[in-house]
Amino acid sequence: MGVGEAAVTLPAAAGQTSASVEMGVGSITVRVPQGVAARIDVSRALCSVRVDKRFVRSEDGYVSTNYRTAGNKIELDITCAIGSITVR
Repeated sequence: MGVGEAAVTLPAAAGQTSASVEMGVGSITVRVPQGVAARIDVSRALCSVRVDKRFVRSEDGYVSTNYRTAGNKIELDITCAIGSITVR
């Protein structure tokens, strides 16, 4: 996305899914369904980041505590220049 506002809901039956979101200027909300684990890597310049408490801070971003053993999991890469990122 170049400029604007967007919301993305990731799949509940994720299996092992990889996804990436790139944003220039704006805000993005990414919804990770309950029961789906995620590893979230965030690259940002002037972006605020709000992440649900289901995901704990890790060296590279955020991760679900059960990520390694989850049957449904998502590797999510988010890149943001200016704006805000919310992961729910």
